[in-house]
Amino acid sequence: MIKVERLNRISRLRYEKIINRCGEKIYPLVFKAAAPVVEDIRKNGDRALARYIKRYEKISLSPGKLIVSKKEIRDAYSNLPGKLLKDIKLMIRNVKAFYGKQLSNTCKGWKGRFGKGYTAGQLLRPVESVGVYVPGGTALYPSTAVMGIAPARIAGVSRVVVATPANRKGKIAGPVLVAADLAGADLILKAGGMQAVGAMAVGTRTVPRVDKIIGPGNIWVSAAKLYVMIRNYSSIEFVAGPSEVLIIADGGANSRYIARDMIAQAEHGPGSSAVLVTTSAGTAGKVRESLNEMVKQSSRKRTIEAALKRYGAILVAESMGKAVEFANKFAPEHLQVMTKNPGDILKSINNAGSVFLGEYTPAALGDYLSGTNHILPTGGGARYASGVNLETFFKRPTFQQFDGKALDALRKPLTELADVEGLTGHGASVEERFKRSKT
Repeated sequence: MIKVERLNRISRLRYEKIINRCGEKIYPLVFKAAAPVVEDIRKNGDRALARYIKRYEKISLSPGKLIVSKKEIRDAYSNLPGKLLKDIKLMIRNVKAFYGKQLSNTCKGWKGRFGKGYTAGQLLRPVESVGVYVPGGTALYPSTAVMGIAPARIAGVSRVVVATPANRKGKIAGPVLVAADLAGADLILKAGGMQAVGAMAVGTRTVPRVDKIIGPGNIWVSAAKLYVMIRNYSSIEFVAGPSEVLIIADGGANSRYIARDMIAQAEHGPGSSAVLVTTSAGTAGKVRESLNEMVKQSSRKRTIEAALKRYGAILVAESMGKAVEFANKFAPEHLQVMTKNPGDILKSINNAGSVFLGEYTPAALGDYLSGTNHILPTGGGARYASGVNLETFFKRPTFQQFDGKALDALRKPLTELADVEGLTGHGASVEERFKRSKT
């Protein structure tokens, strides 16, 4: 299923395959498929949306049944086990606590004086409306609803629309409904795929148009997100692909913990990536043995085997420096550091969606209860992007104010620059303010 390899001996082709992993590409054919769906919904609204839900999700919903009713939400609460309700509330509480600290420490506007008669700064304004896509399919994701909605509410977003696929009976799973409602969703749409993204981006009679869409999804969801962004119908946070983990470990790390954590990511789907890079050949061998044992006992055995075969790797690095260098090139969604002094390694980490330090901090904590977000950049996106956080939901418009003397001081260089660019009207707009006759 998976073998131990020496990092400094693998071929360039193998190295690139590990680095590139699945990273589902938005193939031109897939991207092209998203365009007519979004445009049809833009022109024909709920009727088109219902038609695509029937075509792609095999669910017959009349335009009047696209939105989850208050009765459906009440029923979901009634049918939810009390223990699960308690767990969901704990998840929401922890997420809000984490982003409450971010709000008080980093999310602030500012104003400064840069010269006599000249001040400038930045405002801090929340995005007015956000769409949160919650995947469905082979698993339920009430946690994704919380991760998208709760920080949006902390940031002050006025309206949050959630879209998630329903089952063949047109119903959404109770845990997802309750989590979305408790976290603060204003409206829950029974739709998935390209049609859900399109409806939130362009708006219909029953689905309000949103300013930004966030949340993970398959290749079709990603294609639609990119399309609506390019058409400027809606913004997005990033394209989130298959789940992934990279684990840095030394000779003292617990091999069974590592194996369990690799399986935890591989069970998401056959496109998921689980990679170990360690300085210990002994640890590598033990992890391989544990994987072979544990996968056989897993309820999602076939999915895990497919993921590990395609995108799994156990690599032995000649030094911790080389292991960290590889990790930064890989730029994982989840990075676990299982070494004697993980804080020392953290100082050298530049590229990661979220970092988990120590043997008692598995990536699963970030998926549910640590308070940090699990909507994270994948496929190497951590080289330039951050996971969903309060900044995702804020705009920072700048402002400036000059008096006449401050403008006069910059009058000549501004006019000269405008002339060089051939935009004489720019300079004239300044000169007009210094003409003697004023009307």
